[in-house]
Amino acid sequence: MCVLPTPRKTVRIAIINQQRKVAVNQKKIRDVIKLILYKEHSSAGDISVTVTTDNKIRKFNRAYLNKDLPTDVLSFSFLGKKPEKIIPVSILGDIIVSADTAVSNAVIYKTTPKEELYLYVIHGLLHLLGYNDITPGKRAVMKKKELHYLRRIKF
Repeated sequence: MCVLPTPRKTVRIAIINQQRKVAVNQKKIRDVIKLILYKEHSSAGDISVTVTTDNKIRKFNRAYLNKDLPTDVLSFSFLGKKPEKIIPVSILGDIIVSADTAVSNAVIYKTTPKEELYLYVIHGLLHLLGYNDITPGKRAVMKKKELHYLRRIKF
């Protein structure tokens, strides 16, 4: 993977691992985030990535989105809402991903848990950058970007 510096080199990335099912390579996650921020022309900001369990992500989903079920990824913008259009941002947010769901989905999609986990991080970051998957057209754009960035990772 080619890692490029982010603009202004002041991105701060915190990674919290709350699970034991999938090995978490913090350097690789940071490199992926920095690459995407650079390619998407984002300015510096703060990002936290939490790798957790289905039980814990379910609690976040219930508390913040009123959905009482686990999910693969949640993202919360520090701005309090998603940007209405894709623009460079200086404050990003939190990404929470479920390792349990990554393990389950890897079997379904014939990938690996690590690939699923990185896909969730990429998906969450794209949301923080203003992309959404509400309509089929926007979902296609987001999927194309996800696959583009996922292909840049060596597993």
